[in-house]
Amino acid sequence: MYCRDTGDVATEYIKQLPRLKSYFASYTRATDRTPELLSRMDSLERVTLDGCAAVTNSGLTHLTRLPRLRELRVSGLGITPDIVDAFPSRVRVHYSL
Repeated sequence: MYCRDTGDVATEYIKQLPRLKSYFASYTRATDRTPELLSRMDSLERVTLDGCAAVTNSGLTHLTRLPRLRELRVSGLGITPDIVDAFPSRVRVHYSL
């Protein structure tokens, strides 16, 4: 998602795509609800949540249950480096400020 005004409602629609492998949101209005919704999409392999100010470590931990997740890229005010340790070693977590 590139539109700054989109957020969790847009993810509600996306979650209905059963074979989606990659999700990207940058500086949107996504909240911790977005990773919670994404955590039900077992097909996801890559997730990027960049600069989404209302996404936190707490919300991101929902993604740990994704069986095919291989890469997570995150940045934002509510995210700390501790998020790296929340994921299994098979997931490459790229954290930045």
